[in-house]
Amino acid sequence: MNIQPIEKKQMHEMIYEQLKSGILDGDFSPGEKLNQDELAQKLGVSRMPVRDALKLLVNDGLIENTIHRGFTVTEFSKETLEDVLYVRSIIEQEAVLQAKRNFTQVRTLLLENILLKASAAVEKENLYEARKLNAEFHFTIYETVESRILLELIQKLWHRVPNYAMYIKLETAVKSLETHNIILDCLKNGDFKNASIAMRNHIFPV
Repeated sequence: MNIQPIEKKQMHEMIYEQLKSGILDGDFSPGEKLNQDELAQKLGVSRMPVRDALKLLVNDGLIENTIHRGFTVTEFSKETLEDVLYVRSIIEQEAVLQAKRNFTQVRTLLLENILLKASAAVEKENLYEARKLNAEFHFTIYETVESRILLELIQKLWHRVPNYAMYIKLETAVKSLETHNIILDCLKNGDFKNASIAMRNHIFPV
């Protein structure tokens, strides 16, 4: 039996993932200063892995590092959000088309279950849960694409803006859920062309 050693995740990678989730979920406010010493104390680690994690977040565009202010959470303008959504609409339309090759009945059942949970979340006006299920719906489709580069691009674009920027009002979540059901109906009927068009218009209406 050929047993391979288990790779340990680097400390700065774990800190990076935790901070990224916090930024995307809105635990840190836009423009908020991220003090390395305070973060290290709260996380119970040394300053070095925190600094390495912050550098990764700078590369993601989630935080900025300036001489006078240090590390701060990026402030997202309306223009930035629209730009990201526009690019997302183009490549995610293609992702839906590519998903046809590996799409299965099991995938359809997964999507149905996600939308049932999303419907319950919207009914309870739980926007936090609705945002999580929104992402889960999209990536349950995209995970079937054969192009890993395409999937990575989509993931990076999703991480360019915080999750809370997606559903600010309940009406937005309701409309999104309706469109998700339309997309799912197209997928169930094998109509990936119209599913892709619906996806593009869903992300960036024209």
